[in-house]
Amino acid sequence: MRQVVLPYTKADGKLYLQALEWPEKCACCGAEATEHNTLTHRAEGTGGDGSTYYDLNWSVPYCRACLKHAKLMSAINIVLIVGGILLWVGIGYGLFLMGLAENIFAIGAFILALPILGFIGYRLRKLIYHLLASTTPNCTHEGYAIDVTSSGTQQQVKLTFFNDDYASAFISLNQLQYISK
Repeated sequence: MRQVVLPYTKADGKLYLQALEWPEKCACCGAEATEHNTLTHRAEGTGGDGSTYYDLNWSVPYCRACLKHAKLMSAINIVLIVGGILLWVGIGYGLFLMGLAENIFAIGAFILALPILGFIGYRLRKLIYHLLASTTPNCTHEGYAIDVTSSGTQQQVKLTFFNDDYASAFISLNQLQYISK
């Protein structure tokens, strides 16, 4: 995992950031890129009247297989989280219907059920990722291969690359430097 910082300036209500070029290979596995995914981020900037937000978008190359698994893992994460919460609420409602709402052991079991369901969801997510990884063995990350964060106070955008070779090519192409390896 490698990180790159992109400083920016703000003027006239706009955010100015270095134009970026992306290597034309898959950001995840490094194979030939056949598609692009829009990497979006909302950067926070502070103006005189409070907070201002700037929407940033980049078109990042991916191969079809990696883009498919990244989108699928994103959807799976949402389904597991929502499903786990609904199951937990259902357990609580079931305890209520059985007249156990004031039973200390039932309340303890209900509270204990949350981390247990979280652990089961985590393990299920890992299992699904390993099944997907067997179809795309060169993938470097279970989701999207690049993550973006920003700091309005430091006026910078940070890109985190999960594919070190792709990060090196990106840095070389844009004449940037690593902040961490």
